[in-house]
Amino acid sequence: MPQDNAVAIPIPAPAPRPLAPVPYAPRDLGELMRLAQQLSDSQLVPKALRGKPADIMLVCMHGHDLGLSPSQALASIYVIEGKAVCSAQLMIACCLRRPDICRYFRLVASTDELATYETHRTGDPEPTRLSWTFGQAERAGLAKKDNWLHHRAAMLRARAGSALARERYPDLVAGLYTADDEELEIARTEARVAVLEQARATPKPAAQIAAEAEDWSQEAAEALRRTAPAVSHADADRAIVEADA
Repeated sequence: MPQDNAVAIPIPAPAPRPLAPVPYAPRDLGELMRLAQQLSDSQLVPKALRGKPADIMLVCMHGHDLGLSPSQALASIYVIEGKAVCSAQLMIACCLRRPDICRYFRLVASTDELATYETHRTGDPEPTRLSWTFGQAERAGLAKKDNWLHHRAAMLRARAGSALARERYPDLVAGLYTADDEELEIARTEARVAVLEQARATPKPAAQIAAEAEDWSQEAAEALRRTAPAVSHADADRAIVEADA
């Protein structure tokens, strides 16, 4: 009987295919509530959200509106002074993820004195550039804060990038605020308090008072509300504008 001389040829196994990321998304509100309750006990969620499942739910829902998974939302959206804010990089990413609207969004210059971003929105005749300087941070009362003292260039980049995103893409980033925006608003509120308090105690021009005011505190704001509830912020805003001019 003739022998079978066939040689078995091994067939190489197919190369493993990379797994496509599949972000987890709760299927309904009840599942989101259970997820938030479990995450509220985790040491991996931001400290400001621990033990607060309702806040975690709102952060995840806000992230869902931006196309983020719950884990991405918890990593990119923060709670500061009771308000949800996002990183400047997330704001820029919201623009870049729409190439049909945002042709590009790039950093042009970054130093300890200035940061400049440039973007080109589809339909605009030419690109738009926006810069933020350390001088602006000083006038806004931000320069003495720890982040600005130790990470000046990064803070300038964040401020310039978020400002340009809001300027050219309000439809993509509407309602988004960065932590730096919150600091700026707090500084402006404290500046109003300082101006009004000193305006009562001295006949100096309001612009000079605003330039000299350095001790801006929430305690002063409470004292102002108790002693002068009829004073509007419009007068203080005008004084701040005159001081910056």
